[in-house]
Amino acid sequence: MEWPTISVVVLNFNGKQHLEDCFTSLLALDYPADKCEVMLVDNASSDNSVALMRDRFPAVKIVQNSDNLGFAAGNNRGAQAARGDYVVFLNNDTRVDPQWLRELVRPCLADTEVVCTASKMLAWDGSKVDFVSSAMNFHGFAFQPDYATRDVYDQAHSLLFACGGAMLIRRAVFLELGGFDEDYFIYFEDVDLGWRLWLSGYQVLFVPTAIVYHRLHAT
Repeated sequence: MEWPTISVVVLNFNGKQHLEDCFTSLLALDYPADKCEVMLVDNASSDNSVALMRDRFPAVKIVQNSDNLGFAAGNNRGAQAARGDYVVFLNNDTRVDPQWLRELVRPCLADTEVVCTASKMLAWDGSKVDFVSSAMNFHGFAFQPDYATRDVYDQAHSLLFACGGAMLIRRAVFLELGGFDEDYFIYFEDVDLGWRLWLSGYQVLFVPTAIVYHRLHAT
């Protein structure tokens, strides 16, 4: 298979204590190294996060913002600086399974209408679910069904939106739609993006084999 180029964007704000685990797992991915760009976007951290990255992970591309732009705008800057055909947004308080990136992009290669995929996000010890599904009620409040339940989810299915903490999207589509709406400083920007993707004729898919472990609410 001819794997596409992918840029993995990790947004950071004073998350120095999480970066070692996150980037160690990313550099151990079973994905062609020449096709994978790994990037830290730093939102003006004051905890020496950037110094640690330059010392421990010199191969990682660093984008430094002069202010804390929040989740939406910070990730947008990463996507704009990225070189990959696809861009992945990943929380800094995560670690990934070695097969994660291959599994996350496979559905997009099999079906051109699938332009966005969501990871299975589990608690750090793998015991409980963080994200396996998404929903929104009549009033526009979005939530994650089956949160904190035991992991028994092994079927791919369509989603209203992918969790912005571990999602992949075709970069050209993301930029064409204007990226995350920056009026959402943090939270619900991924819900809004999913809504716009479906309205634009694209599909969003949950991929149970693309596994991420998350320190819940650590950042």
